[in-house]
Amino acid sequence: PARLADVQDFPNDEDNHWDDDPTVSVYGPSDMAPFKRHADVVLVGEAFTPGGNPLPSLVARMIVGSIDKAIEVHQRRFFDSGGELQIGEPFTRMPLRYERAGGGPHSINPVGLSPESERDQYGRLMVPNLTPVGTTITKPTDHVEPIGFGPIAASWEVRRKLLGRHASTWSDRRWNSKPLPNDIDGGYFSCAPSDQRLDSLSDTERIVLEHLHPDHPRLVCHLPGIRPCAFVERGGTARPLALRADTLWIDTTRAVCAVTWRAHVELESPRDRGRILVALEEGDRKLTWDDVRKLEGSARTAEGTVRDEATTDEPVLPPKADELPFKSKGDDEHTMVGVLSTSQAEALPRFIAGGSDARRRRSSAHSLPNITADERGGRTGQIPIVREDRSPSWLGAQSRARTTSNPALPGEAFRPTSPSTSPPPNDLSQSQEMVAASPWAAATTSEAPPAPHGGLPSPPMMPVPNAASAAIRPPNPAQAMPAPVAHSEPAPAASIDRFARPKEYEIVELLWFHEELMAQVDERQAFDRLLADLRNDDEDSFEPIDFDDVPPPEEPEEVRHRREIVAIMTQGHVTMAASLEPTMMNSVDESGSFEPPIVLMSGRLHLPFDELETLKATLAAVTPMTAGNPELAETVKTIEELMQTPWLQEGSGEVAKNLTDKIRALFKKGDRMLDPAYLDDHTDRILLDQRRYQHRTVLGEEHIRGLLAPSSSRERIPTYIPVALANGLPMFKSFPARIIAEAHVQQDQYEHHQACLKVRAFGRVVQLTKAAGIY
Repeated sequence: PARLADVQDFPNDEDNHWDDDPTVSVYGPSDMAPFKRHADVVLVGEAFTPGGNPLPSLVARMIVGSIDKAIEVHQRRFFDSGGELQIGEPFTRMPLRYERAGGGPHSINPVGLSPESERDQYGRLMVPNLTPVGTTITKPTDHVEPIGFGPIAASWEVRRKLLGRHASTWSDRRWNSKPLPNDIDGGYFSCAPSDQRLDSLSDTERIVLEHLHPDHPRLVCHLPGIRPCAFVERGGTARPLALRADTLWIDTTRAVCAVTWRAHVELESPRDRGRILVALEEGDRKLTWDDVRKLEGSARTAEGTVRDEATTDEPVLPPKADELPFKSKGDDEHTMVGVLSTSQAEALPRFIAGGSDARRRRSSAHSLPNITADERGGRTGQIPIVREDRSPSWLGAQSRARTTSNPALPGEAFRPTSPSTSPPPNDLSQSQEMVAASPWAAATTSEAPPAPHGGLPSPPMMPVPNAASAAIRPPNPAQAMPAPVAHSEPAPAASIDRFARPKEYEIVELLWFHEELMAQVDERQAFDRLLADLRNDDEDSFEPIDFDDVPPPEEPEEVRHRREIVAIMTQGHVTMAASLEPTMMNSVDESGSFEPPIVLMSGRLHLPFDELETLKATLAAVTPMTAGNPELAETVKTIEELMQTPWLQEGSGEVAKNLTDKIRALFKKGDRMLDPAYLDDHTDRILLDQRRYQHRTVLGEEHIRGLLAPSSSRERIPTYIPVALANGLPMFKSFPARIIAEAHVQQDQYEHHQACLKVRAFGRVVQLTKAAGIY
């Protein structure tokens, strides 16, 4: 069986994208959902060849309950500029990301590859590495059906359309601040592909993975039969909560899985107070409220120094009136953490957590048998005791109830429809079904690569003091920790470093705004509700003064505008790529007159370099390195002569781009010690230093040409920035940004998008990570 990890993962309060880039696919899906109709099963990580031997292709397969899904995984392939299919080197491991599957803009996989995808600087059109089994690709125009094991981003159209008329105003961060609309499709909250959903998920669910572990071509294990038991205590009475497992998340790179359990607590108002206690049940044992209270008491006795806020004079602040379940609290509230060893509770199962308000932590992160002993000292049935934790309020413990699932399918070897594309069947003697002992137990924590930014392990289990009760928050896929060994071996409690737990902050650095922007916003009634609330709050914040007091100076208009613009960028409704054109259509009045609407867009802002300046910088960088490469030297000489002619100086950027690509290709072919990427990196640095961006004269003035890639979209929207701002731009070729802009119709016939953005304000989005305990 899989082993329960000592340290449970944090929950995700929003989709956790790879590289913290919202324009790419999701690593860990959001655990924030009011309910799920079905149990989601998702898998991320990599596929592995048997024994680490390079192969051109293989078939990765996942079986969980009634789910039996296979994906054909191929080596690197691409079509060259002549339309010929080129094959790369065989692989030993391959990422299972949607970027390597079929798709493209306006498909169910907007980050995937399609025949219309952009070619790289060498004219290569990449072919998907992940395909349905038996797919054949022979020409550049062949379409590949999207496929993947991973979670589907909430912002992708395939999920977004389930919100119906609410899609344009929906906020994945604030939906829980008001009642849910009764006309949305609840399937929106499911993150798994439609063929990876179960009616129910058992706490002993059988998992079969083929070519999804580096050491075991066929791995068979099952969940350990451990489930959370929860009670909610309010007004001196307690009642059990019905928990349900509704998400199974597997990471093959880290060799871990996590189960999310969900329950509901009915509240008469957001100010309802109470607490939730969570413990683990194993096998046929059923815990009563008295059992849980005994475990809680033993945990507090074992800790000794943990302060019980429920018995102190320090008041527990109720949530604000507008808060509903899942609302985060401030850092000034405390969470008491501590756990009980089984030796202190005799035969009772281990006590996991007591919780209140929004503090929840993953209660079922299982190591898909990955680890034996902890390098810091052997782990035993005695679980560490942790001191007071000042973590953010959402880091509480989550739990659910036992359910049953469809019987697991027999584990016959998979027979692909394309026999030439997969390795021979595995020797069953080398891939036995590991049930009693876990095959992944041989690995160590240090061998597992880290999860994407923002997912460090949390302390194991958390009894939390009384506070305002709220619904339970589920887990977040992050790093696994070693599972405990036999309970009979005593060991000292291990301390957990408070500074190892990161807290993420997203800030918006306002770079510039037009002085007339707020007048435009007010005139066109854009963001009027948000601004009305903000201005009402300002009025309410004024304290009455005596007539003898000197009134405070009036806030300068520029300061007030700056504050309001930042509020729009951080709290305003973001227009998605698919909603931009409908928003523009709504700005056409009955007479047919069009007034460009003011929109807030979010995404990655790319700032392409001027093609001719790029050619000049490339020539300057490569000229000293032409010795020993006659073909490169002759090409450089020819292009330098062309640079003196009006034909190139005044020609289109495409000519300069093609000449630059030719130099790069010849440099790459040369037999030299420098890395082929050296030329590109050196050139980029020169161009960034000199701010050699592309310029376009449109809408009556000269602008810097940018391309905005909206979140979770492959579209590139032309974005025009005042040229005077060049030196104020950060030295990045691209960066996450929030932009307030006028949405105009296409202004340049050579652009591919039907709209363009005239920037009126823009800010750079920066992700900061701050260790807990550092303030």
